[in-house]
Parts: sequence; structure tokens; C-alpha cells
Amino acid sequence: MWPSYGVDWPPGEEHELRPEAQARRCLWKLIPAAVLAAMDAIAASYGGGVVVAGGAVLAALVVNMWSNDVDLFLHSFPDSDSACMAAFELLEVLVRGYYGMRPVQWLVRELVFTSRALTIVFRQPGDNQFRKFQIILRNFSSAQAVVECFDLDCCRVFWSQGQFLASYRWRAAVQYGCNLFMPWGSESRLDKYNTRGFVAVFPVKLAGVVHTRIIPAGGGGYQSSQVIATVSLLRPCQLAAMRVCALSVIERNAHISAAEWLGVSDVVLVPHV
Repeated sequence: MWPSYGVDWPPGEEHELRPEAQARRCLWKLIPAAVLAAMDAIAASYGGGVVVAGGAVLAALVVNMWSNDVDLFLHSFPDSDSACMAAFELLEVLVRGYYGMRPVQWLVRELVFTSRALTIVFRQPGDNQFRKFQIILRNFSSAQAVVECFDLDCCRVFWSQGQFLASYRWRAAVQYGCNLFMPWGSESRLDKYNTRGFVAVFPVKLAGVVHTRIIPAGGGGYQSSQVIATVSLLRPCQLAAMRVCALSVIERNAHISAAEWLGVSDVVLVPHV
């Protein structure tokens, strides 16, 4: 059971998990198994790792869940330069994979470079169906550290080297159909997953408690960022410039705290009794 945190848990519904083999196939529909294997090999060649985490993995595991977005997280690289080189090779593998391994040809709709991520969007010709991939520009200390930076429990799950892994809080969120919502979490993301069957649990009485909000360098609020470039066709000179910028972004992100990364903090002013 979850700790009570002084409140009663609402009667949320337990989410049904798919069998592992079926969950793997669901994930591979979003990102082919061959692409995932190639990504693992690239990350290992630079001394690090890459995981798929968050909503895409949740959608693969839970019955009647869906996602068109895939978030890729870098971890354990020896330095920012290695992480940056790996990020651009991962981007290249994605493009090759979607042009060479999918039964239907996909087109690159846009490539967006922000102070948080490299985002590439593929679409099918003549169709509104799309796939969005984000390579998060931060070198996390470990795969476990990736999920610790998620603000919602239902997203604390990841795929790493052929395995589904999750935190205890993710398993509880699925079992009880609840997201433990702290005051520094994202309300928009809370609403998003509320529509997918995860009700909000407010664990503390907020009266008289003032929570600190941090505005990170890239913008304000969770997942906000500054758009650096949006391109439809990358020329070699643009790619070289983006590599230099990405390296500086990864180095900057290495020196900010988890609270700054989220854009908020759990530091509070203690109310007077």
C-alpha cells in the first residue's frame, strides 16, 4: 500500500497491463525494435545509455492507452561531448529507420531544436498520422535518475536494453489509478493523464503553505523551453552549428538541479502554527 500522507485514497480503477510480448509489440509500433537495438549500440559506443521513458512506455504496457510521442533520454555518458555526439547519431538512426524500415514511407514534417530537446516529427503522406520523437538534451546520471525527474507517477516507467522497468510509485499508480500530485507538478500534464484514467491525489493540506516556483533559463514552468531552430531540411552547415549549440545546452543542463529542470521546487515556507 501507499503511505497515507494524511489523506484517503480515492477509489481509482486499476489499469490492466498487457502481457509482456504484446507490450513489446505495441512499443515497436511506435519505434521499431531494430531502431531501439541500434540506439543501444550507439549509446554504448560512447560509454553511455539511452532509454525510452514516460508516456510511450506507459501506453505500451497499459490496455486502452495510446501515444504518438516518444521521449528518449541519455544517461551515464562520461562527458557532455560524448552525449552530444550520441544524440545526433540517434537522430540519424531515427531518420534512417523511418525511411528504411517502415512499410509506409514517412516524411519529416519538422525538426525543432530547443533548450531542452531535439524534436523530430514524421508524418505519412496525405495523412494526419504522425510520430514525434524527442531526444532530451541532458546527460542523466543513470536510467533510474531519468524517472525520478518525472512529475507524475504514471510516467515513472522506462524501456532499457530490452526490458520494461518502473519505479514502485509507477506500479502503485497503475494499481490504484491515481497520480500523487505534489504542488510543484504540472497541472496541464495532470489533466492530460486524468483523461486517461489516472485521478489526482492531493497528499497534503495546502493551507498556509507557500511553494517556491523556479523559472529555469530555458523558460518558465515544467517542460517549457526556448526554441532555437525549426527547420524542414538540414544542410551540413546547419547540422554542424546545431551540434555546437547542443553541446552547450547539454553542458548547461548538467549544472542545474532537478528542481530547476522541472521548473519548480518542493522547497516550502513553513507555516506558523
